[in-house]
Amino acid sequence: MKHPYEAILRHIPELEDYGPSFMYYGEPLSEDYLIYGGYGGFDQLVVSYACDDLCHAIAQAFERDYEWLDILEEKGIQLEDVFELEVETQDFEVIVSLLLYLLASTLLEDKLIDSFQNGYMLRLLKRLDALVKEGRLP
Repeated sequence: MKHPYEAILRHIPELEDYGPSFMYYGEPLSEDYLIYGGYGGFDQLVVSYACDDLCHAIAQAFERDYEWLDILEEKGIQLEDVFELEVETQDFEVIVSLLLYLLASTLLEDKLIDSFQNGYMLRLLKRLDALVKEGRLP
């Protein structure tokens, strides 16, 4: 049986294989990318279709239901330190809040790009997958 987060979690294998290529600044590696801004070279944002699909799936699944900033503040999580956080021990609310923060960060700090580059997004999705399998959903 499929669960409501299948559209998100199906990206785990792709992230394992080529996570850093999901979103970056530079030249596209193939025609399977969307290009934003710039005039070519390293000033254009390159977004894979898989990344675009993942971001839309996260937004559709959670965005309307979560006050992510309030949740992170209540849990004492500092936004500037999210990459230091041990995601493997976090609960569902924190994982979802971090995913939504990363989406919102594209407008402010671009931590979303960093999360693909350093494997953090993959770790978040694997934790979400573990929570789903353990039945630890609200």
